[in-house]
Amino acid sequence: MSKKPTYDELFQMVEHLLKRVSELEQEIHRLKHPKNSGNSSIPPSKDENRPRRTSSLRKPTKRKPGGQTGRKGKTLEMVDHPDR
Repeated sequence: MSKKPTYDELFQMVEHLLKRVSELEQEIHRLKHPKNSGNSSIPPSKDENRPRRTSSLRKPTKRKPGGQTGRKGKTLEMVDHPDR
């Protein structure tokens, strides 16, 4: 037959288990709320859910990049005396 634990042994076991439960609850809280630029001093570039640098946030259109056809451009004219 196994020996029954004493009251002091049971008390020590309960204290140890309560401490371990507290540690695990803190670990759960830390994992549920990871650090990001909003709640710590890490830069926004290290955030997990940020868009990749290679992906654009603009929606694609049918237009080509640059000046569109039909639009008249404007440039400054060269002058003989530029300080007037």
